[in-house]
Amino acid sequence: MTEPKSSGRRDFFKTSAVVLAATTVGAGAVQAAEKKRKYVTEDHWGQKGDVKLYIYRKQLADGVKNKPVLFLVHGSSFSGRGGFDLQVKNHPNYSFMEEFAN
Repeated sequence: MTEPKSSGRRDFFKTSAVVLAATTVGAGAVQAAEKKRKYVTEDHWGQKGDVKLYIYRKQLADGVKNKPVLFLVHGSSFSGRGGFDLQVKNHPNYSFMEEFAN
């Protein structure tokens, strides 16, 4: 008795459904983990002569002391906070500062 040939298209859709389900579940777990993380943020102002400098600090609130510091500087007349710490709904891991804080 010969076995019926399996449809390549059918196998493709079965595999795609499994991959899609695993990816969706995995993404949900990542988003849930991201929501659980807490950060400590601080706003400061420095002054160099007549020029005021805005300073924004963000760190993971995990109680660990003496962590290395990453100092981000930009050369524009607008705050770098929007570029360094951009928050986009439904897109975890988008903030440059949060990635380095983690």
